[in-house]
Amino acid sequence: MVAGNDSISQTTLVIRDDSKRRNPAPVLYKARYQVPGVISNTADYNEMARQYESRWKAHVEAACWDRYLVNYDSWCTEAEDEGSTAEHIKVLRAIVGELGEQGWLAVYQRELVEHNPAFEPPTNRISTTEAFREMLDRRMTELWGPITQCRETEGFVFTDRDEDYENAHPFGRWPLGILDRCPTSYGSWGNGVRPFSPRDFSNEEIREALLARRWPLRSYEALLRAHGAEQEQLALPPGLADQLATLTRGGDWLGTISDLHQALKRAGHVMALVHELTEIRPDLLALGVVMEKTGRRIGRGRQQEWRISSQPANQPTIES
Repeated sequence: MVAGNDSISQTTLVIRDDSKRRNPAPVLYKARYQVPGVISNTADYNEMARQYESRWKAHVEAACWDRYLVNYDSWCTEAEDEGSTAEHIKVLRAIVGELGEQGWLAVYQRELVEHNPAFEPPTNRISTTEAFREMLDRRMTELWGPITQCRETEGFVFTDRDEDYENAHPFGRWPLGILDRCPTSYGSWGNGVRPFSPRDFSNEEIREALLARRWPLRSYEALLRAHGAEQEQLALPPGLADQLATLTRGGDWLGTISDLHQALKRAGHVMALVHELTEIRPDLLALGVVMEKTGRRIGRGRQQEWRISSQPANQPTIES
């Protein structure tokens, strides 16, 4: 890094209420000595660069200490890195956790569900990327208000605040931002924090978060108790594992994956079902449902035949 705006040396980082901190505090470099006005060696240049980077991190911290920043861990020098998939999923989980504290989201059979009394039924599974994105957009707006934007700069970075924090908040209460190249009030570009929409998360990132199912949420049953409702009143449609268990009530089910796709009246591509079958193995095991290859090839396409059967639960016999 090279020095740019000398005004940053006049800015100090104000540590606010840590209970509102949504990002870990950065480890700021402590200056070893005051860099001379005329730099004549590499050591002075390296010290100046470290001090400059530390002040830059302090500005970013001041801009987003109570916001989630999707590329906070990257600390990209030119602020052009959009952040890693791991960073984005971490942020998604944190936001879902905050929405869950409102009694809006829970987990049922390891899947994400939304509770909304205005819907019919009032509790629904969130299992597709677009459903998740729509829910997140709608619920975040309900809780924090819409995204608002401001094309002004305050000091070194384009931030969501200035010296008067309470009265200057161009983001509104929006909790999500990204460190990026932002336009300044005088027509140039600079490093800054701008709003980030939940619709900016990629399908791959949302799909990975949904499939991992590691949500910081209470159970669906606990959500029902909190709302004073009986489970029968807000019954969810059966999940895939439950549907397979139902298929075996009349005896073993035999057929190809394509036959299973039709039997379950599934929408979408057959390969999506194949992927889900892999993900629900622990649930099948808990229900005592075994899905295994018979070794036969059937039909015109000579597809693999599968058998779905019931047996005492917790017997690890599911084959790949």
